Amino acid sequence: MALMSRGVVLCVVWVGLAACSPDLNWRDVRSDDGRLVHWFPCRPVQQVRTLPLAGRDRRVELRVCDAAGASWAQMRVELERPDEADAVGQVLLQASAAKLGTVAAVRPVSLAGASRTPGPARATMQRRGPDGRQLRAGVLVFGVGGAVYQLTALGEALTEESIETFMASVRVMP
Repeated sequence: MALMSRGVVLCVVWVGLAACSPDLNWRDVRSDDGRLVHWFPCRPVQQVRTLPLAGRDRRVELRVCDAAGASWAQMRVELERPDEADAVGQVLLQASAAKLGTVAAVRPVSLAGASRTPGPARATMQRRGPDGRQLRAGVLVFGVGGAVYQLTALGEALTEESIETFMASVRVMP
């Protein structure tokens, strides 16, 4: 009887562990400049591009990965002058809305260590993809030192919990 009870307990524990195994493998990722650490649900690849933002071509560093039916990205735009931060932040939010869809909500958020300009803001967006699927996006824009960052999560199966985990994990390093 004790052997059977132990077997049932082991079976229940094993099933419980299997049910808790995450689709997302969260890990700390540090920005190249060392100013930012946050969680990614997969191993990101790095890309560097030049994009026209707020009246000039700017070097943009991206970290991007795909997991659990969603794309996850961090973008960093280095500024030449601190007074460009607000304009770059606004352009990033506007470009996201134009590309990712209807803005459901934009709200200011608190982020320790972030610059006041642009003030940290989080947006939720929705749109239909070309195939008719409903896509959701979460976007966080904020400044740190002489850079503006944007975190984006986009996908059909994106949950509010996974967006919150991605966005709330941001830590600004001293």
